[in-house]
Amino acid sequence: MKKVLLIGALNEVLRSVNDCLLDHFQVQLCSLQLDNIKGMIKIYRPNLIIICQIGVDEIEPTIYEWMNQRAAYIPTLIVTSKEVWDVLLPYCEDQHYETLFRPINSQSIMRKCSAMLSLEEEEGQEPKEDKPPVLKKKDRTYHILVVDDNAMVLRNIKGMLDPPYKITLAKSGETALALMERALPDLVLLDYEMPGLDGRETFEKILELPHGDKVPVLFLTGVSEKQKILSVLKNRPAGYVLKPPDREKLAEEIEHILAKYYS
Repeated sequence: MKKVLLIGALNEVLRSVNDCLLDHFQVQLCSLQLDNIKGMIKIYRPNLIIICQIGVDEIEPTIYEWMNQRAAYIPTLIVTSKEVWDVLLPYCEDQHYETLFRPINSQSIMRKCSAMLSLEEEEGQEPKEDKPPVLKKKDRTYHILVVDDNAMVLRNIKGMLDPPYKITLAKSGETALALMERALPDLVLLDYEMPGLDGRETFEKILELPHGDKVPVLFLTGVSEKQKILSVLKNRPAGYVLKPPDREKLAEEIEHILAKYYS
């Protein structure tokens, strides 16, 4: 499923856009603040960005200036009015920008998103099924520490990832830290909400361990509230996956992180 980063003020228009996308895409909301946008693009790695300028009192040119320099590889749809677009145009002349003017509806949004993501199928052709990622052979077996207070989640994740990875399980942040003091894993898969040390606190303590800042941490969580997700971005986690995880998507995310950190 393609990832969409939906940026804007939390108003009725943004909620409507979000509602019509949820059945077709994995959607992450983000406020119209440059620091938040930078963090979300890095951690979420969206396939498409939608910026909703409707209901926004002020235009922030620095957002578009930064995106022109650092995120021009991501197709970006701006939902706006023609009056606001006239103001934005000097900052949005690059080819990766497209526009959708109000009034908008779910059909027009879906058509535009599908076209930008090249999801439209030839007439009469069945949609192609996504093939699961092929795990590349490595010179060694990577060690992943999975931290979650739910025993069923731990068993499910171990079943998904073992093999090809060596999996160690921990039912609390405290246990995970004790294990990491003896030997550092190659990747930590960390739940957010746990009794005792929660995911954010555990992550902060991992960073304090000798060489702990070299270990990528991937959050696996059912928490989708903006403020809780944003609270960990400042420490630069490797990414996050929402529960319940899809096996192929989780494997793909892990492959990407391990390749980035250890290739």
